[in-house]
Amino acid sequence: MLKDPVKRRIALSYGFDWLLVIIMTVVFFAIDKVTPFHRQFSINDKTIMFPYAEHERVPVWLLLIICLLIPIVIIAIISLSGIGYKRNWYDFHAGVLGLCLGLSMTIMLTDVIKVTAGRPRPDMLSRCKPPTDTQDPLLGLSTVDICTTDIHSHLMIDGFKSFPSGHSSFSFAGLGYLSFYIAGKLRLFDQMGHTYKGFCTIFPFLGAMLVAISRTEDYRHHWHDVFIGALLGIVCAYFSYRQYYPSLGQDECHAPFMTRLLYWKDGTNNRQEEEEGLTRSITNSTTASASNNDQSIIFGASGFTGALTAEYLVEVFDKSINWGLAGRSLAKLEKVRDRLADLDPSMKKLDLLIADSHQPETLDQVVSQTRVIISTVGPFAKYGTPLVESCIRQKTHYVDITGEYLWVKDIIDRFHEKARQEKIMIVPCCGFDSVPSDLGAFILANHIQDKHGLNLASVKASVMKLVGGISGGTIQSCLEMASQDTSKLTDPYILATRRGVDKALITIFRKDYDFDGKWQAPFIMSAVNAKVVRRSWSIWADRGKPYGNLFTYQETQSFSFLPGLVYVCLFYTVLPLTFLLVRTPMIGEKIKNLLPGSGYGPRDETRKLGGYEFQFVGTAEIEPYDEPVRARAIIKGSRDPGYGDTCRMVVEAALSIIKSRNEIPGRDGGVLTPSTAFGQILVDRLKADNKMVIEVEDM
Repeated sequence: MLKDPVKRRIALSYGFDWLLVIIMTVVFFAIDKVTPFHRQFSINDKTIMFPYAEHERVPVWLLLIICLLIPIVIIAIISLSGIGYKRNWYDFHAGVLGLCLGLSMTIMLTDVIKVTAGRPRPDMLSRCKPPTDTQDPLLGLSTVDICTTDIHSHLMIDGFKSFPSGHSSFSFAGLGYLSFYIAGKLRLFDQMGHTYKGFCTIFPFLGAMLVAISRTEDYRHHWHDVFIGALLGIVCAYFSYRQYYPSLGQDECHAPFMTRLLYWKDGTNNRQEEEEGLTRSITNSTTASASNNDQSIIFGASGFTGALTAEYLVEVFDKSINWGLAGRSLAKLEKVRDRLADLDPSMKKLDLLIADSHQPETLDQVVSQTRVIISTVGPFAKYGTPLVESCIRQKTHYVDITGEYLWVKDIIDRFHEKARQEKIMIVPCCGFDSVPSDLGAFILANHIQDKHGLNLASVKASVMKLVGGISGGTIQSCLEMASQDTSKLTDPYILATRRGVDKALITIFRKDYDFDGKWQAPFIMSAVNAKVVRRSWSIWADRGKPYGNLFTYQETQSFSFLPGLVYVCLFYTVLPLTFLLVRTPMIGEKIKNLLPGSGYGPRDETRKLGGYEFQFVGTAEIEPYDEPVRARAIIKGSRDPGYGDTCRMVVEAALSIIKSRNEIPGRDGGVLTPSTAFGQILVDRLKADNKMVIEVEDM
């Protein structure tokens, strides 16, 4: 047993990973005992007339050596000798765990497909041994009943497991993973042009290819089986590799993710630290001295995103506005303020206030002292509602960075009418979810209406570039939403005030020449963004300024073909499985406890490399046979979208209220969206000083 609690926590955090490997392996052995579907076949089918090979070129025991043992040995040599990275047992463990995860996932998925498909092998008739005078039924196919071999024998059961090739998927999963591992250690894509790196990386793939080809030489598989098996293996290999190592295009691709080490090495879990500070009351804080007519408070400033939001104040600090930082731990808030003071000494005057979402009286004391609350505390379904209630009671405006649209639906139902009565603006989704999407549709509608006098019929958006990290708070918010009632997840108008013509359809994989001929796949945040855009459409329509009566909005992400194909495969397998596991009693809570919580996030180096670009193509409503009217909008930023420009967007949203309260379109209050609350005011603020690129022009 490990006596060091930190090391014990780190070890236990990987327990679920290894448990998953074991479970998938056990599932494989269980499925392997299942009799596959017996697909009918023709006696005259020449593709299943090949001879049965008694001895395989690559038997199972040799496959295990080639694809499991050899990669482990090579990973051990590289990681423990310090090749490409410092000598590190943690690296060795991450490398082997990723390998085992990929292989176990591969064999499980392969066997599930084999049993379901039940495709006869090329040597099926040699196994079946039908009588020489056997003929297919008139206008029909033959079944296993014609076979003289016992249909319950291993020979016959195995004869219906041709698709996909298990040897191919296993070899590409094991040796493909090894190729990714070597490529990372050698920094294959460092733009230095060392040819030997490519050769070292390709050798394992070559080995996998030879194993796969041997299956056609033994007449165990058709070429389609080998191809699909290889593709499945590569997808699983890359998926498992990326669980523990950065993308091969990053500078630090040679080093494993240090997330769990950094997360636990502080001595305690951040969530535990926060809980210890919950009992502090408002009387322990530095109280704000400014009038609520000119002050904004960042609630959750001690969290990862909250602290970064506070840092943005250094860039836009206006002495006419008294800012405050609020959270549950005074000690943490003081650390944030000290860090800001190092950047700008005037930040030492920031007010600090203590409040807890579970203690409404502390929320009221903080909220009553400000004009606008900026909330960065997630999961919002867990912590957001009491703060919104307090804002309604204290007549304080509210903006946040949530992407939890089920929670947004809840506060719309509960607080929209009350907020309108009090003329209080409650504006969720003011970060990367969903400001770019919402403003993109908004500026296209304005452009087409102002320049052409036409309504907007449709907008299709694509994320052309997306580079950024993810924080523990975001992870916990996603898990929280996955654990809620998902019966309304597919309703495209769940947030809107009226129904439109959009359907709950998701683009699977298609090419779109409006976006540089890139392949379009589902954007993971489109589930939030599209619903926010449709709410904006409905609110503008209620105000008598509709985008268009039959307006539709679709959002995708652009990829090259192969990365897009891998992404789509993972999107439709891993995402549903994750939702299922999170909603499973006991397992869901363990997942939440093992994954990073509030306070953790991508490092400065990672955030500095961030950036994004949205493109929007809008089509106007026209009469039949009229010339099409189309326009393109571009919104892009040079910061990490989730933690650089999200902070910028939410602060600028708050400043829109403080500086332009009487000019913004949402001044009558309610639960609004970024475009319906701030309109062109926010667009202009984000464009000012080249903070972001926001432009629109005819196509």
